[in-house]
Amino acid sequence: MLAALLVLIALARCGAARPNYKNLKPHAPATWQAQLEAGLNTPPPDPPSLAKWWTTLGAPILARLEEGAVAGNSHLKDAPVRVREARALRGVEKGETLPILDATGSAARQTTSGNTGPARRSRLYTAGFDACLESDIFAANAVPFR
Repeated sequence: MLAALLVLIALARCGAARPNYKNLKPHAPATWQAQLEAGLNTPPPDPPSLAKWWTTLGAPILARLEEGAVAGNSHLKDAPVRVREARALRGVEKGETLPILDATGSAARQTTSGNTGPARRSRLYTAGFDACLESDIFAANAVPFR
């Protein structure tokens, strides 16, 4: 009983020994760039020169690589189309591992003229069902989509 009372007193003291925290407000400078010294000034940015910043380095190999990357880079507007295309291709490849089912049906009705003999009516119904499962012996379709 005494041990339980000591435990309760110890726990009560732990809750009472909290530090008095103050709500600190962060101090951020008004500008994020230092002022230029010795009469220097910053010219306004030139968008065409910023679009080809690598040409200022004078490296023709880098210029060729960058131009090739820009030429091969798709626009953001093309991204949803490319995602749909990739999903469709994945579905096609995944579909090659599934069985192929095919069902057909037709109905025909024919009435012969009474001019050449007795008039006759005939009906023809056909139905067909095909199922095919390609056995993947050499695991050609088991390779995951890349």
